Amino acid sequence: MSQPNPSPEHHSGAEHHKVVIVGGGTGGITVAARLRRAGLDDVTVVEPSSSHHYQPLLTLVGGGRCPASATVRPEADVMPKDVTWVREAATGTDPAAQTVTTESGRTLHYDYLAYLGVHPRPAGWYRPVHHARRADQVRRSPAEDRLPGR
Repeated sequence: MSQPNPSPEHHSGAEHHKVVIVGGGTGGITVAARLRRAGLDDVTVVEPSSSHHYQPLLTLVGGGRCPASATVRPEADVMPKDVTWVREAATGTDPAAQTVTTESGRTLHYDYLAYLGVHPRPAGWYRPVHHARRADQVRRSPAEDRLPGR
């Protein structure tokens, strides 16, 4: 396992977390819960939505087995205990500085980053982002090359 670069000059007076998870969907919540259960005590989830949509259940909604409302819960109800929840959207990452910036301009320094979910793209298209320990390990999805306009 590669070691992070927690350089003191990156963190002078700024907010620092061992792990920052961008995305509070099922993947982000699951990773946060597993890290906490494993004993990691500094896990932060960046998620602006107050509602959690459990997408795997949508197959049952489409099949008429349950109502769409069954897929929605308050995000606070699914956020793991003792995880820091930053209730903002992430607007940028800087892998060299090991930071995530939020919509209010808040800067979160991290040792490890997990970027889960989808990333908005122009014209309403979304780019799937693979799980990664650090932002510089994110790679494009092969599916992205098949999107219209690529």
